[in-house]
Amino acid sequence: MVLIRSLEDYILARDLRLIKTAKEDFAYLFRLYISNGPEFREMAKKENNLKKKYEFLKKIIGDEYGELRQEEIDNVLDKFAKKRDRRDRMRT
Repeated sequence: MVLIRSLEDYILARDLRLIKTAKEDFAYLFRLYISNGPEFREMAKKENNLKKKYEFLKKIIGDEYGELRQEEIDNVLDKFAKKRDRRDRMRT
C-alpha cells in the first residue's frame, strides 16, 4: 500500500500502477472524498474517470465534504458504517 495524502498523490500512484486492486482504489478515493472534497471535485471536472468515481461516492455517501481533520473523518466513517449496517440489516 502506498501513502496517499492528496489527489495528486493518488493520480501519480494510479499512473505508476502502484494501486493494485479495485478495493485499494476505492479505499483511497473514499478517504480523499471525505478529506479533500474540494480538490477531488475540481479534478473530477477535468478527468472523466475521476468524475464517474466521484459521482459514485457521492451517491453512496450522500454528502459532500470539504477538508476535514482526522477527528471529523473518523465521525464520517462511523456515520457511513452505521448507514451500511442499517442497509445490510434491511436486506436480511
